[in-house]
Amino acid sequence: MLTGPIPDLIDHRKLANQQREFNGSVPVSSLPRLGEALADDSGDVHLEIAFSRSELGQTRITGTVSASVSLVCQKCLNPYTQSLKSSLQVVVVPGEDALAALDDDEDGFICGEDHLSLVELLEDELLLSVPMIPRHPAACPGAEVQNKADPGEASREDDIGGDTYRPFAGLADAFKKADKDQT
Repeated sequence: MLTGPIPDLIDHRKLANQQREFNGSVPVSSLPRLGEALADDSGDVHLEIAFSRSELGQTRITGTVSASVSLVCQKCLNPYTQSLKSSLQVVVVPGEDALAALDDDEDGFICGEDHLSLVELLEDELLLSVPMIPRHPAACPGAEVQNKADPGEASREDDIGGDTYRPFAGLADAFKKADKDQT
């Protein structure tokens, strides 16, 4: 088992033949695409992965990838910390034809060469685990303060209550009166 910093490029076939395992971390700042979705790029991505061979002789990578990242809540627009965790089960394939031939329950990663960018693979997995609409898991901590600070917000909430104007509320009574008048 190898521990410590994770190299960017690895020889996946060699590691699969040796059935190697990695435990280590990568700084979030080394994942530029993930960094675009975050409030800041501080912290580390932790991983535990193992390499093996599939039934067809392809490289299989299994394990877990986790990170604690800072996202911007889309409700209150304040940063918050979100834990991301992804279970990794990938078969490395040489091209799109081999990717299409995989079973429905298998995920593939296209790599036509011996060397694979492990950082790119980890980044792909973490991007899939980022919430589409990030927001605090519970109520936003500043939500009560925002509503009291905006007087227009309070009047809109009152309109939704019992004093809401309902333009068609009397329509049923008008139809009943019209029916009585016709009979």
